[in-house]
Amino acid sequence: MVFFILYAIAVWIAVFLIRRRWIALITLALSLAPIGGFSHVCVLFLPFAQSEPAETWLYYVALAYAVVILCVGLVIALRPPRLPPGHCHRCRYDLSGIAGTVCPECGAAIDTSTGAGATAPLDSEHKVKPAAT
Repeated sequence: MVFFILYAIAVWIAVFLIRRRWIALITLALSLAPIGGFSHVCVLFLPFAQSEPAETWLYYVALAYAVVILCVGLVIALRPPRLPPGHCHRCRYDLSGIAGTVCPECGAAIDTSTGAGATAPLDSEHKVKPAAT
């Protein structure tokens, strides 16, 4: 039983280490093959008594387990890397050493308290545009 938990954690750690790349999605997809293979081998070689329900229940359990691994893995694989402090939130430009109040790369207002670019667009006078209603 512990093996299934450790397998899921190992898959999620592997996907986390290579997130935001195609290889993470490929790794996640390939990690589902052992689940199907293991459940198929269990159905073929485990003795099931006649009084037990049909062995297809094992496929349903394996499918539910694979769906959990896949859904959590997709969330991990598609999550963007953490933005380092002092970078623009819009374009990820390094704002260290910038004296102005505008990101030189994308024109976003720089929040002077955090040193990060704001997400609101600027007008031609470098003021934050009001939200459209």
